[in-house]
Amino acid sequence: EDLLNPNKIDFIRRCTKKEDALEILDYLLKRNELNFQDYNALKNRLKEEGGLKKIIAECGGLKTPGYYERKFPRKINILNSDQSKNESLD
Repeated sequence: EDLLNPNKIDFIRRCTKKEDALEILDYLLKRNELNFQDYNALKNRLKEEGGLKKIIAECGGLKTPGYYERKFPRKINILNSDQSKNESLD
């Protein structure tokens, strides 16, 4: 599911700095992809000592470059293949 429709935690799990995670939360709130209650809860957790590391650890670890290719190799190949077919039809 997170391959096609990443959520707030999926985005935060890519961050290595608290400031980046806070910027993502601000962006998601502005786009109405995050409600104010969840925004405040996550923002407060991030501001705690070691908050970003705790959230990332609790939610499955840091998503490093290549995460999706390693986790979903078949799905990505199929999606890329379908996209190539659609582009050739245009």
